[in-house]
Amino acid sequence: MKENYNNISISEDFSYQNLVQIENITRTWFQLMVNLNESTLLRTFFATEQYLGSSQGGNLKVETSTDTLQNNPAEGIFNNWKIQATEYTRHFLTSGLIIYEVSLVDKELVDDEIRQSIRDTNMDEFAARQYKVITPESSQSDMDVIRKLSIHQGYNVVDVHRWAGCGMKIPKTTKLRLDPNIVWPILTFSTTDKLNCNRKYAIENSSNIIKWSVEATESRESGCLLVTNKIVQGQARGSFEVVGEVDHDSSILTLPYTCASFDILTKIKLGQDDDEQLVIFTS
Repeated sequence: MKENYNNISISEDFSYQNLVQIENITRTWFQLMVNLNESTLLRTFFATEQYLGSSQGGNLKVETSTDTLQNNPAEGIFNNWKIQATEYTRHFLTSGLIIYEVSLVDKELVDDEIRQSIRDTNMDEFAARQYKVITPESSQSDMDVIRKLSIHQGYNVVDVHRWAGCGMKIPKTTKLRLDPNIVWPILTFSTTDKLNCNRKYAIENSSNIIKWSVEATESRESGCLLVTNKIVQGQARGSFEVVGEVDHDSSILTLPYTCASFDILTKIKLGQDDDEQLVIFTS
């Protein structure tokens, strides 16, 4: 089934292959979030997290008025926390990576050839411990230096994490944003046609639905692709074709960042009997 609009064409299909791809991406995504929660070190490769406020004594003091509590998703700021993707985030989501820990055991055993190989791959020849990330886009010299160091008596090399990726497809030119306050991804981008007309597109996933909108100078289109039959849930695919040439610098994919480390345990008494009138949940 295909529907054509002024600025976008949309088709929907259902298949077993869609089911396999959805299951693989969804399952590995949630497994990735579990892994990030269990390893603070691993999380530093996926995202940077910085609190912009201040702390006093042993307790964090936060002003929650609208004037002082910062929320600017466009800049990656959520409740005074600045959260940004790293150079490796896309690899976690697509084709995977390997993180190696390289420890210097005995610097007296390190010869000039090894030192030069380390310098050529932007590693620190004098670091007692450092990490090297290998992705499908790594150079041959990056992979070669890991192999050399792994058999060198002056170094100890351990692969601290192997991740095969989530199976998503994300172009290098697409910017990534991580939002801990959303559940579904959103893609935004702009196009320009032969008449130099600019359009802004937004395509957003939600439960059993894909919402879309197109904004031009004097017009706006919007709609949705909806799954209405329970039998084909988890088998649907929506395909979109847009009008004009995409400005790749404008392409932004905003993804949910549902790491359990952000959760706060909430306990509320609704009465005197704790067993019967107690509500406990996480944020």
